Amino acid sequence: MKDAKEQGVTLPVEGRSFDVIDEKLSGLQSEMTSEVAGKLSVNSLKGRSDIQRVVENAYLKFFPYNALFTRQESAAASIENQVLEMCAALMNAGSEGRANLTSGGTESIFCALHSMREWAKVKFPNIRNPEVVAPYSLHATFNKTAHFLGLKIVRVPVGENLLPDIEKLNTAVNENTIGIAVSAPSWPYGLVDPVEEAGKLALEY
Repeated sequence: MKDAKEQGVTLPVEGRSFDVIDEKLSGLQSEMTSEVAGKLSVNSLKGRSDIQRVVENAYLKFFPYNALFTRQESAAASIENQVLEMCAALMNAGSEGRANLTSGGTESIFCALHSMREWAKVKFPNIRNPEVVAPYSLHATFNKTAHFLGLKIVRVPVGENLLPDIEKLNTAVNENTIGIAVSAPSWPYGLVDPVEEAGKLALEY
């Protein structure tokens, strides 16, 4: 594997032609994981050719615009809101449910733990050292985010089926627990944790 960090690269004094840039990019592209050979979605996000055509066409139509300013760009707001409504419906969020568009998994986890922490400040103001109970299969970003938010992730082992044991999660809950986190699916195994059971356990507290 080549070193991803090239040494001595500086901003060119003069620009490059389209052909030169395209040739450079094509060379780099040839080193990337093939969408055919790469079986992991983290390596290649390319799908069927007909779907890929729709995705690329949609991107080219809107990429010059700054989607941050949805108040000025109502079309961008419409696209975002439709995606959020679809996702909320998939999660059975109900009329009071809300969705949030993020840049990826790390930000999504950060938002989830931040919401949990802020909710707990109001619900359990006496908790000074908040903890979140989770299985070892939970994504590592939970620990990274917990570091920044002043939380502690209490990990419990998974069972032989690689799924979290609800009783072990229950045993790990204590007076500092502000939430329980599971995966759908888990990062290392691609298995859907017993989300409903974990939710019922959380409601008991």
